[in-house]
This record gives sequence, C-alpha cells and structure tokens, in this order.
Amino acid sequence: MTEIFYFGKQSSAPAIKPRPGSEQHLPMKVVFENDHEEAHRDVIQVAAGYDHCLALTSSGEVWAFGQGLLGQLGNGQKQMKSVAAHKITKLCDVESIYAGAYHNFALTAQGKLYSWGEGRHGRLGNGFEFDNDIPSQLFVKD
Repeated sequence: MTEIFYFGKQSSAPAIKPRPGSEQHLPMKVVFENDHEEAHRDVIQVAAGYDHCLALTSSGEVWAFGQGLLGQLGNGQKQMKSVAAHKITKLCDVESIYAGAYHNFALTAQGKLYSWGEGRHGRLGNGFEFDNDIPSQLFVKD
C-alpha cells in the first residue's frame, strides 16, 4: 500500500483537515474517498497542478483531489474542493498522467489521449476554448 502526502499552501483545502488558506509545513496524509481498498493500490505516479493533484495507480486508475472550479478533478462537476481523493471513473488502463496549472492529460495503454480541465487558449487540444469537467478523448485530424 502506498500513501500520498501533501504540504504547502492549502488555498483549496484538498483532501485535508486544516482550514483553507493555512500553510501546512509538515506532510499530511491524503484521504481517499470512502477509504475503499482499491484506493490504496500502489501509486506509481503523481502529477500536481496549481490547486489540484492526480495519482495514477499500478492498475491504471486515476485519482484526483484538490480544487476543481475549472473541471480539473474530472468528476463531471465544477467544485471548490474535493474533500477526499476520488477515482476518475471515465478513465481506465492509464499509463501516464500530466497536470498543467488547471488542466490535465492522461495516456492509456491503447495510445488514447484524454484531456480535461480549463480550456482557455486551447489548452485541452480539442479545438475549443471551453472548460471540460470530464476527460474527453483527443483525435488528430488528417
């Protein structure tokens, strides 16, 4: 079982107990949604955005926590914060993750690329500039 810890400014209080806006100088353990056994599989990669984080497990699951006002938590909602890390159910068999400031990418074992979060300035690579709160597969036009 792998545990994830966080520290620093808690502007959005991701998966934590201290009050928002406080600074956490010592590492604190991230809480996983409903404390399900599958949430504690081996984490093989972590990606951090400005106010959110992603965790990739060895089974190809992606978990998100932190602030999601621009859809960067990938759960279909735009919310101030995630109280606990939750699994992004739209994604499976993921091999690699990337977190930008307010947007994310995930690459699957089949070579499919997904993006979600803030879409301003074409960040999501889907040809639009709107935010997307669920992962959407990207396609290359010939």
